[in-house]
Amino acid sequence: MMNAALPLEPAAYFDVVVIGGGPAGTAAALTLLKQPALSILVLERGDYQQEKVAEAISAGMCDLLQYLGVWEPLCQQQPLSLWGQQSAWGHPWLDDDAPHFGQFGHSWHINRRAFDLLMAEQVKASGGQVSTRSQLRQAHRTVNGWQLQVTDKDNRDSTIACRYLIDAAGRTSPWSLLAGANRVRYDNLLSLSNWLPKHPDADDTARVESNEWGWWSAVPQSDGRTVVSLMSDMELVRKHRLASPQGWFALLAQSRHIAAQVERPPILPTPRAKPAFSALLRPAMDAPIVAAGDAAAAHDPVAESGLSHALCTGVQAARAVVESLGGSNKFLWAYHDSLAREFSHYLRSHGQLYQAEQRWAGADFWRFRTTQPSLSPGTIVSSAKSPTKASIFVPGMVARRLLELAKVPKPAARIVAGLREEMPDLPVERILLAMEELLLVGR
Repeated sequence: MMNAALPLEPAAYFDVVVIGGGPAGTAAALTLLKQPALSILVLERGDYQQEKVAEAISAGMCDLLQYLGVWEPLCQQQPLSLWGQQSAWGHPWLDDDAPHFGQFGHSWHINRRAFDLLMAEQVKASGGQVSTRSQLRQAHRTVNGWQLQVTDKDNRDSTIACRYLIDAAGRTSPWSLLAGANRVRYDNLLSLSNWLPKHPDADDTARVESNEWGWWSAVPQSDGRTVVSLMSDMELVRKHRLASPQGWFALLAQSRHIAAQVERPPILPTPRAKPAFSALLRPAMDAPIVAAGDAAAAHDPVAESGLSHALCTGVQAARAVVESLGGSNKFLWAYHDSLAREFSHYLRSHGQLYQAEQRWAGADFWRFRTTQPSLSPGTIVSSAKSPTKASIFVPGMVARRLLELAKVPKPAARIVAGLREEMPDLPVERILLAMEELLLVGR
């Protein structure tokens, strides 16, 4: 809750509290700690023990990691082995040259769990505090910033006061939304992952393979296992029971290049589900809170480096906070403008990447990502006598509302404006595509 009254007096005070101790949150904290006068607390729900998929870092990230003070400790902690990638995307064979796959391209791979812990330890070594297994329960606006209610690992509640919040709690974080921001969500992509024994004949190359329902990835880990992930839309996962062990492994068995990388366990594990949708946060500029990482802009895992995005936005968000605490919001505005421009570029490249796969152009997963709207704003549309009641481009409740708004013929622009006023988290492109599918189009 964002406005619930908190009766307790603050037990501690910080200039900035960072919600989320992943790479975006700790990068923000390390940047803030370059200002000796600032006191920083990072709230992390976990304890840095959960398994995570290995990620890649390119040579271009070395300067950023040196700025954060973790490059040399990282090199000492774990060997940086070269990580190649092969893809079967747009064709059935494996291709060694796939420059469009930003995350899985030729680079070094690192142990994410160890990296996240290293970043948290660097925060503490730099004078910040990191509270693990801590859950933020409430955030209440005050004249001087925020009053927070936090439950710690021993299930004890405490109240913390701070001047500013950084929301680095991931793409499903509620905190910026409760402060008045909107998150525009572009799809319902879901990741379903299993950690499986690597096949004795498998190499250490990451693989990506598309299929009718989405795409697979196989990412080798430093412990000798391989993380196999199915990326598909939530609706397709439910319809085809792909989140069940039987459904997941049955689809894996149909793959040409992924199943051969791993050994099938005697007892089939349930895949771990994780949201992977694309989204852009439209911030509330009057609240002392700024988002970083996936909480600010979330990208499809196939096309971008999640680690690079997290670190860069964490640093930029922290610099914006420093300027805001000093009385200027110019850097904050510039930061949000930069996020919007970068996300627009991401959407274009994302669409081009999915357009490269035409083997299942009529399948719902691919049609959702490749169809472009052609409806002009002045076109008259109507739901009268429309035979279609559902669309893949919007949820059922939105489709029903579209049909209600179009009972009387009117220009498409008026319907879009009315629906966006009611549901600001809907992308305009999705509304237009749904209108083309649901409504009768006139002149």
